[in-house]
Amino acid sequence: MGDAGAPAVLPWPDGMIGPMRPDRRPPVCRCPRRRGPARASGAVATAVAAALLLEGCPHAAPPQPPPEARRPDPAPRQQHSEQYLKGKEMGRQFLAAALREYQFRTDWEVAGAVSEVGRRLVTSIGADPDTFHFFVVENPQANAFAIPGGYIFVFDGLLTRLQNEEELAGVLAHEIGHVRRGHFFKNQKQLVAADLAVLAAILLGQGGGAVTAFSLAGAAQLQLSYSRENEREADQSALQTLPAAGYDPMGLGEFFGVLYREEHLLLPENRFPYLATHPGLDERYRWAVQTVEQSGAKRPPPQPPELWDRLAGTLAADDIARRPPTGGPYREGLAYLKASRFQEARPLLEQAVKDDRDGPDAWSALGECRLAMGEPDGARKAANAALALDPKHAPAYLLLGEIATRSGDRDAALKALKKAVALAPDHPMAHFRLSEALDADGRPDEAKFHLARYLRLTLHPDQAYATLRAIPQTTDADLNAAVEREMRGIQAEGV
Repeated sequence: MGDAGAPAVLPWPDGMIGPMRPDRRPPVCRCPRRRGPARASGAVATAVAAALLLEGCPHAAPPQPPPEARRPDPAPRQQHSEQYLKGKEMGRQFLAAALREYQFRTDWEVAGAVSEVGRRLVTSIGADPDTFHFFVVENPQANAFAIPGGYIFVFDGLLTRLQNEEELAGVLAHEIGHVRRGHFFKNQKQLVAADLAVLAAILLGQGGGAVTAFSLAGAAQLQLSYSRENEREADQSALQTLPAAGYDPMGLGEFFGVLYREEHLLLPENRFPYLATHPGLDERYRWAVQTVEQSGAKRPPPQPPELWDRLAGTLAADDIARRPPTGGPYREGLAYLKASRFQEARPLLEQAVKDDRDGPDAWSALGECRLAMGEPDGARKAANAALALDPKHAPAYLLLGEIATRSGDRDAALKALKKAVALAPDHPMAHFRLSEALDADGRPDEAKFHLARYLRLTLHPDQAYATLRAIPQTTDADLNAAVEREMRGIQAEGV
């Protein structure tokens, strides 16, 4: 860790040492698990290193504050039905098992985009978006599924096969339909008795898929599949949810059409698990198209391209060495930027701002590229250009905060980073950067709160909870209430 008070510099997986960039998912240690931040300062550095290095090692216990410093656990407030509580408990257990063993994306551009679409859908049906959670699993298979309690998993291999935000919304609306209608497994008693760690291995692992059967105690078999009636009900639910959220319901039918055509190009042993668990794609495609056309309802216009281009460009960076990115200057430039190939990214992003298709997103990406190439003035101009197009563009404020931090302007950094967090409360790196800035400003309790938010958003709930408990009661009523709210949320949802 170095001398007391010195910045904590943790190794990148490839051995690099250096400051963290907002677009990179930060590592913890060399253990092949979820990753944490690369650089922090002061008290935040100590908390980050202790919490996350332990999280990266499977047999280590999470850090505990001394008893006198621990904030008491908050009492639950909401009352729910027995069925709801059973489903939530099952989902929490499944998630805990999954987080111990599998890689998840936590970057705002991908995981944040999926969550944004999912929350929009949930809100449109009048449900509490805080009781649903959307996860992106690092797995090349084309798969998605829901677990009791509102936990919905999408593989990034499926995301790479989608064409637009409408298709993503169709997938999520279908899975939300399963949750809302209580569809899960054929034998609920067997499900309750299941080993959820084994279940997580089947649904998230490389070799199985949601159609795999596995052995419980005794040799009983639990088949994870939906009936045709369940599937039709989830499809009907999706076709109602999509327009209510402002999405074209044809996105669901187009998604089925894409999978149906791709299914027929694959050998049986290579077909996607999602196809195996969703029979009759050709029939369902025709039914969805016919239902939408016969409704006579006015279809919403296509979604603006920014969210989908941001997601697709970021995903393309993972495979850029083997497959050059496509999709236009912004998406291609963003892929090179995320892959740290700045010389290739810059001309594409400069073209993107001229084309003006992706608006402030293209300007922010160009600013990030300029900053990475050692041009803070050019980066600031790009960030301000993004804000001229959209005064509520959080990535531009995050970029301005980074620029101010590097120049030593603490007040400007705090102002910009607070704005970024206010506009994008689920942006992990905005919270992490703000925690650093607050710590440097001598405000450790606020710094720990935003560190805890970062840990929760990057799927380290135990470490987030321990960090929150270490924050003493203060005279700041708003901070006390925020800490209680976060602790209660982690208790209720497991994440």
